[in-house]
Amino acid sequence: MSINISAIFTKAVEQKISGLYDEAINSFKTVIEAAPSHAPAHHELGLIYSFQVMIDESICELETATKLDPENVTYLLSLAKTLTMFGEFGRAKQLFVAILVIDPFNDDADKNLDYLKSV
Repeated sequence: MSINISAIFTKAVEQKISGLYDEAINSFKTVIEAAPSHAPAHHELGLIYSFQVMIDESICELETATKLDPENVTYLLSLAKTLTMFGEFGRAKQLFVAILVIDPFNDDADKNLDYLKSV
């Protein structure tokens, strides 16, 4: 039996937007189970975990997304901001610097790096 990964992913995003986090988690996990290298599903799952203050799970999923798609600035920003939120300032600084190497004019990374310099 094959599943429509794209349809399940779309449904999961809709569930997340609607605040149906438990359902979205299950749907994203279904996508990941069928396609372990689906970076967007890992990214979205990591974001939900951060909303729920599931620190280790959030960082793990966001790291997986960035490993699968290391040039994706959105994924890198999500991981760096999450690390900042959970107090891992050193790792966050490294990521913001890496983002600025990829995208030298990224205001979000620049502002966050300025903030972390004062911490």
